[in-house]
Amino acid sequence: MGYNNKMKLSISNLAWNESEDKIIYSFLKENGFSGIEIAPKKNFPMFPDVAHAELELFRSLIYEEYGLEVASIQSILYGCTENIFSSAQERAYLMNYIKKVILITEKLGCRNIVFGCPRNRSYEGQLDVDIAHDFFFSLGSFAVKHNVIISIEANPVIYNTNFLNTTLDTFNFVKKTNCDGIKVNLDIGTILQNNENIEHYITDIMLINHVHISEPNLELIQERKLHDELYTMLAKNDYDRYISIEMKTQEDIEKIKDVIMYVKSIGGY
Repeated sequence: MGYNNKMKLSISNLAWNESEDKIIYSFLKENGFSGIEIAPKKNFPMFPDVAHAELELFRSLIYEEYGLEVASIQSILYGCTENIFSSAQERAYLMNYIKKVILITEKLGCRNIVFGCPRNRSYEGQLDVDIAHDFFFSLGSFAVKHNVIISIEANPVIYNTNFLNTTLDTFNFVKKTNCDGIKVNLDIGTILQNNENIEHYITDIMLINHVHISEPNLELIQERKLHDELYTMLAKNDYDRYISIEMKTQEDIEKIKDVIMYVKSIGGY
């Protein structure tokens, strides 16, 4: 189909083993993908304590050799047990930690951070949503000063959280937070798991800063009519940011290549 090719294509490096980086990078370059989404501890084991020179080396490597940019950063709190709702001390720790991530994101020339982090946002007892609004407003205000957007992702209950389990709840939360640095990551895996109707979000496309084509539990991407509907909806509304493949590590690299070609074909690239 002849979609609006303002949309850019990316894939998360969760999908392959580090030893396959160069093979995947070359394949992306050959097939019109312009970005990779990174789970940063795969690239920088000491993250978020990363030297500026190390960030510059990575950025220049993928751009100069493969024409790729860092499209997005995800899994930013991997290994962290602190929780937004637990205590003021834990919130302060997470605030400082994520501010470091924002500065790293800026240095990598990246404009988007996906905030999924289900285990860091569950609550016990009665939810005090104002805590989350204040937390994300402060983070978003800091992020936008550094040319970065934090895109909050709905996580269904299968990911062990009870906060923002649906896409609609996430849109409403972002609207109420009302901060230019806080947008939505539209996750197709969530829409599938919750049996949601993608057309419900047409009027709020301006709040979407990143899109994940994924399956529940990050399984191998399946061909779906929903993907055509997604592209149509985004194209009609002049979406010009990234659509990113997200799936867990595949031991068969040919399966990854097949998904890359499938996602490319949907948009008519």
